[in-house]
Amino acid sequence: SIDAQNNLANIYSEQNNYEEAIVHYNLALKASNGMDLSSHVSFAENVLVLQQNRSEYIKLLDLVIKSKEKEVKELELGNYMAKQRAQWLLNRTEELFY
Repeated sequence: SIDAQNNLANIYSEQNNYEEAIVHYNLALKASNGMDLSSHVSFAENVLVLQQNRSEYIKLLDLVIKSKEKEVKELELGNYMAKQRAQWLLNRTEELFY
């Protein structure tokens, strides 16, 4: 499931195993046909920040914010929340990247 893949990705990123984290984030995206915005936000927050990849972080969170969260009814609330978190994270960019 999408949540299971995201959870595994988060565990691997906490262990600094970015290759395995990326695999599971990609599986989560595949499971939702790329429509679950929370996977993008989790990847930005849990991998890109730890890797200090500021440009990809900004690019991915901008993509989330510009996405249409209402495209899939089942994901509408989660995607709305992901967009809110993406905006909050973007506002903290200076704090997260050094």
